[in-house]
Amino acid sequence: MTLAGNILVLVSAFPLIWRTVQPLIPPQYVESYAYWDAETLNDGQKVDGRVPRWRNMGYWTSPDESFTQANEALANKLLQFADAQTDGRTLDIGFGGGETLLLHLSQGANVTGLTTLPSDVTSARGLVSSIYPESSVEYYTGSASYTRGKDVDHPLNPERVLASGPAQPFDLIYALDVAYHIPPTVYQFAANAHSALREGGVLAYTDVLPPAKLTSFPGRILGMWLALPLGVPHRNVIDRPASLDEYKAELEQMGYDNVRIEDWSSNVWEGLADNLEKREGKGWKLAAKGFRYAGKHGWKYIAVRGERGTPPSQQTAEEQEEEHNEHHDEKDEKAWSKGRVRIGTSVELPTPYPGTRDRPASLDEYKAELEQMGYDNVRIEDWSSNVWEGLADNLEKREGKGWKLAAKGFRYAGKHGWKYIAVRGERGTPPSQQTAEEQEEEHNEHHDEKDEKEAEL
Repeated sequence: MTLAGNILVLVSAFPLIWRTVQPLIPPQYVESYAYWDAETLNDGQKVDGRVPRWRNMGYWTSPDESFTQANEALANKLLQFADAQTDGRTLDIGFGGGETLLLHLSQGANVTGLTTLPSDVTSARGLVSSIYPESSVEYYTGSASYTRGKDVDHPLNPERVLASGPAQPFDLIYALDVAYHIPPTVYQFAANAHSALREGGVLAYTDVLPPAKLTSFPGRILGMWLALPLGVPHRNVIDRPASLDEYKAELEQMGYDNVRIEDWSSNVWEGLADNLEKREGKGWKLAAKGFRYAGKHGWKYIAVRGERGTPPSQQTAEEQEEEHNEHHDEKDEKAWSKGRVRIGTSVELPTPYPGTRDRPASLDEYKAELEQMGYDNVRIEDWSSNVWEGLADNLEKREGKGWKLAAKGFRYAGKHGWKYIAVRGERGTPPSQQTAEEQEEEHNEHHDEKDEKEAEL
């Protein structure tokens, strides 16, 4: 393989490598906002005897506005947009230097703050105690990503127990300029937040919605790369709703009522870019170009709010996330009508083989499963003899160790039972009125029975 080829492979693989390594690195080193110095951003100008610590994108209505004014305007606008009870129990996610905590305390709220950065907790504690010495803000240092049954002390755990007794649900969950940073997806964050709200409680947050072209191939590859410098999980770039209407529908399906979404892009990208461009230093000017590009190429800065209604089911957030992914897979494949042929190729692993419990043990079983699903005239052909060896022979003749290594891999597959098959089937009469989830459950039960029989033998 040539040097250019090696570089291309490395460039293509780097996002995948980074996704594996990133969880092992402390958040203060990978969280992009950790490198935004609040004092510098706020121009070192004192307000009420102190330098503000705002650190968001701002809501800009005039070229003469300062960074501090625009940031405070965005925080207030989101709170007004939430249209929620502001003097009850409020969870502020990603509170930065503590300015939004002061905003909530000024409303008489009982505040819990969550951030990934220990330095933000230290900064906010000092700020809050100096202005509201009698307040008792509860601080939680960690990710806003909550895992049921694992993160027992997490503020989004609806069964959390405090020293004073069971934690009460929140009246407002407020997340300014942070939702798109939360892994694995904004969707799962919203699902977790739903469980932590009281009936009628409000989730309000800002989000960045990339252009639709990044959610389909080949734009998804570019999206995975863009996620790195943006400091966001790749799925918050490549797995997003195609429109605001679809975004709203997903939240309503999750159990949110009175959902509202507004596009604030015209008051964010240009104003922020203008402010950063005036600063000294190439870094600021480069960031300004990035924000200006976003505004001109379809990136949306949106505000989202919804009230907790009656949950659609007893699904966990993880199950809702899985259903969400299936929905997007169905969208990609497109609806197919009776009589239309589905055709494709597949790779079948040899049996037994680690991780093959969800694959058929033979081509006859593969065919039977498709017929059980409602496909007629199913045909499956094994094309292995015309794939593995020919591909391996071709790659082996090329210059470079990478090609020869790949050739060995394909040759190994051909000699050790890996099948390259072609599959086709026509949609017939569905076997039942089962949902896709029920069919999947029946499929898994079938394989569980198979495993039990094999274990007995």
